[in-house]
Amino acid sequence: EIKECDWSSDVCSSDLDFQPHRRESDNRNTIVTISSSTAEAIFYYTTDGSTPSSGSTQGSPVTINSDMTIKAVACKAGWIDSGVVSAAYTVKHWVSIGNDGTVIYSSDSGVNWDTATDSGSETTYGLLGIGYNGTRFAVVGNFGTVIYSSDGGMSWNTAADSSSETTDPLWDVASIGSRFVVVGGNTTGTSIYSDDGGVNWTTTTTNTGNELYGIGSDSSMRYVAVGKNGTVIYSSSGINWSTAADSGSETTNNLWGVAFEK
Repeated sequence: EIKECDWSSDVCSSDLDFQPHRRESDNRNTIVTISSSTAEAIFYYTTDGSTPSSGSTQGSPVTINSDMTIKAVACKAGWIDSGVVSAAYTVKHWVSIGNDGTVIYSSDSGVNWDTATDSGSETTYGLLGIGYNGTRFAVVGNFGTVIYSSDGGMSWNTAADSSSETTDPLWDVASIGSRFVVVGGNTTGTSIYSDDGGVNWTTTTTNTGNELYGIGSDSSMRYVAVGKNGTVIYSSSGINWSTAADSGSETTNNLWGVAFEK
């Protein structure tokens, strides 16, 4: 009877374990350790997508400073190498916006902050609202300004039709799936939406004569926007809007924000 890992057929186990697991790593400087059930195994790994070998970086732990995929193999003298095992890590960011096109971000849970590469250069207008659709950030502001980021807020691009769809102040942005919906206005309610990550935008009709200051979304494909004089409107698409039955009657105070208990 030949036992598992008998000398003549010893193979390093491919049950490599990465700690923390990728879903648990949101921050820069996360330390990832690699372990295996094979005693005294040596680990070789890569972070550039290539297949690891004995010529790759040796050891563990690995420091996560940016989005990366770790590919690792376990080796032991006289044994057959394990299969290649990989784990993908994404560094998630907090992003903050402000006056004069200012954008800063944090990749360590808000402890330390960095200025975005083109903060204040994509726009010098005040930035008023920010949203995230799972892959991109979209930021809106005065004079119809829209900028977007696909790298966690570290660098930004101006939307193709920023300030051309509208020059009204844009106050807030929400998303369901990939669609961004923005609200704002100057004497009347303004709304625009994007289905390509904030690059191109289309204007919709809100059917309200009041500015809109806040927008939220729920888990059943509904947007709700609120604004001046107690205005409340809703939409199942972010394109066609209806006025709430008691919009402006429950209160005539300005409504600045709205959220759903998800």
